[in-house]
Amino acid sequence: MERAGLVQTFTFAFELAWKTLKDLLFADGLTEHSPRGTLRQSLQQEYLTDDDCEDLLDALDKHNLLAHTYSEEAALLVEALIKGKYFPALEGLEASLKSRLDQ
Repeated sequence: MERAGLVQTFTFAFELAWKTLKDLLFADGLTEHSPRGTLRQSLQQEYLTDDDCEDLLDALDKHNLLAHTYSEEAALLVEALIKGKYFPALEGLEASLKSRLDQ
């Protein structure tokens, strides 16, 4: 149950993150519709670092995998990735956006 809550909370946070980036890109005059395209364009606009973009693209792939084929092994893998890579990538995005607000 705890793992399911972690995955669901991360999914919610990820959705908010890419949609926030999509809105920022739109404000910059760029139009992107897909999560993958939004993440890549956000890297070019320097909203994301290379590592954070790579980790969030991987999170997108793993989310799609888990949504369509659930197994205990896949859930354990995703839990470890959320804690070790994906959550820190969201923290990096948060820091990037905060620093832009402070400028």
